Amino acid sequence: MDRATRLADGRVDPAKACTEGEQAYTDVYSHVQKLRSMHASGHWPEVVDIVGDIIDGPVMPHPMKITRLWFPQYTIHTTPFHQDFVQFQSNLEVVTVWTPLGDCPLELGPLAVVEGSHRAGEVIDHHFSLGAGGKKVERPEEYGTPRCSDFEVGDTLIFGCLMVHGVLPNLTVDRLRVSLDNRYQRQGLPVSEHVLNPHVSDLSWEMVYEDWPDPDELKYYWNRIGFDVVKHDTRFDERAFEEVLQLASEDDEHAILSLKRLVANRSGTEAVERAR
Repeated sequence: MDRATRLADGRVDPAKACTEGEQAYTDVYSHVQKLRSMHASGHWPEVVDIVGDIIDGPVMPHPMKITRLWFPQYTIHTTPFHQDFVQFQSNLEVVTVWTPLGDCPLELGPLAVVEGSHRAGEVIDHHFSLGAGGKKVERPEEYGTPRCSDFEVGDTLIFGCLMVHGVLPNLTVDRLRVSLDNRYQRQGLPVSEHVLNPHVSDLSWEMVYEDWPDPDELKYYWNRIGFDVVKHDTRFDERAFEEVLQLASEDDEHAILSLKRLVANRSGTEAVERAR
């Protein structure tokens, strides 16, 4: 952050830009993931009540809560157009709520949806991307016209897990875009095992809860809700990984950068050895 400015203005040094998958980002983001207020945002009654009206039933917020911290002028890492199902799975009725923390005009990079794309009614083929999530729909325009707007503080965007959507690039000079990703579903529907974990793979819930009050109603709240746990379908990740290996062998700069990041931040797995 630029300490010579008001913190609320979100001004940063663009030279310090980093993103998900890089250690510099994780070092800070791990602290964000431990904030009770961040997790409580997924349970705001104003949001949960609206989602309950949409799905016409009792709501279960997913335990995995996500905050995005997006640097200016770091456009090669912009989140590509994709469907949330390939990332979060669970069931086809999962609802995403995207909320910028503060005003988010077009130049700051709000989220855009492809109008009518949910009517495809199925999971579309995804391919490797350097942006957040690592997977993209190759030609989103085939499914409709991208729509976006300026967001003001308090605005939120709600859509289903088959809606094709992506983020516009942050084209500001020095402003950090901060937004929340929370997901919800009807109670009783199955939940994928991986969304029952914190968003940072190196964190356990015990680490997240370390400085929270005890007792706390938010701790392990999902254990009080009945649902079946389904195995994480890794085929989407595996397909994208094979693509990045092939692209890297053809000297694709984005693919090479992705593999270097994997090697730098993980060790001891077959994927890391193949990347190396």
